[in-house]
Amino acid sequence: MSELRDKLNQLFKLQMIDNEILENMRHLKRLEAEDSQTHKQYLDLKDLHEKLHKEIQPIVDRAEEIKAENQKHTEKKKDCEDRLFNGDTDPRDLQYLQKEREQYINLIKKNEDELVRLMVKVDSVNIKKMEIEEKLSELEPQYKQEMSERDAIRQELNQRVEELKKERKAFNDFKDKSLLALYQKLQRENDGVALATINDGVCEGCFVEVSKSTIIRIEEDEGIVRCPHCSRILIVPERAHIEA
Repeated sequence: MSELRDKLNQLFKLQMIDNEILENMRHLKRLEAEDSQTHKQYLDLKDLHEKLHKEIQPIVDRAEEIKAENQKHTEKKKDCEDRLFNGDTDPRDLQYLQKEREQYINLIKKNEDELVRLMVKVDSVNIKKMEIEEKLSELEPQYKQEMSERDAIRQELNQRVEELKKERKAFNDFKDKSLLALYQKLQRENDGVALATINDGVCEGCFVEVSKSTIIRIEEDEGIVRCPHCSRILIVPERAHIEA
């Protein structure tokens, strides 16, 4: 085997590794971008549940504030009542205490009315949340199964990419830097395919027929021969054979 043929065989093997890495990386990106109907529905419901929770939280907080206010009002009202019905209270203070007691009664009543309105809103939102939780419960088994399968595929792809990267390190010492630079340039320009085989006189990079003279030049090792149509480096199937 000529030196050039050996170099091209090495680059063809490198191309196979690079292309498998590229395809696996694309698969990983597609995996991240793809959403099944179950996956999308589950996440949409989770988002809606979270929005409802955020919507209801200020109402719940306000209800707790009202309860705390009414607790204080009730204590002050009781203090007024204790003094009103205490025989030791100065009669001149009775009218003032009665008015103060009525003020607390009105404040308590006003807060209770607001509390009822708030709790109606809370109940309405809670009903929606319960309906969503029920749907989430129904979807969760399938969602978890899909996520588990996706994680398994992702792990397998990542593992394979790491294995291929280790294999690729064997080409770090490729001595013909100019040929390697040409390979990398063509790889960038041709979606990862810098070298193309010829089958039945057709370039498998662009699927256009090449001349017999071109094939003869390749077979006779007349230097690097490139496809006149797509500019890829051409190799015959025998030359593309990779020893195990």
